Amino acid sequence: MRLLLDTHTLLWAVDDPAQLGPQAIASLHDLANELLLSAGSIWEVAIKVGVKKLELSMPYRQWMLQAISDLGLTILPISVEYASIQAALPH
Repeated sequence: MRLLLDTHTLLWAVDDPAQLGPQAIASLHDLANELLLSAGSIWEVAIKVGVKKLELSMPYRQWMLQAISDLGLTILPISVEYASIQAALPH
């Protein structure tokens, strides 16, 4: 199964796994699942760290590279096509 992690799931999986339920933890560790992360989440974490609204367990770059590696994440790009679909969604 392909699973898209939201930003909170990423943060909790790395720095506070107790916040995740048993099913979420099992899904993250199931090698049959492909774990995906939007480039937007990478950017969101960087912004929050930069404005001091988020503190990570290690410096941002090291933390993010480690998280991507440890979780085996595939990064999804943000394209104009994807953004235009988002812009057209109802409010």
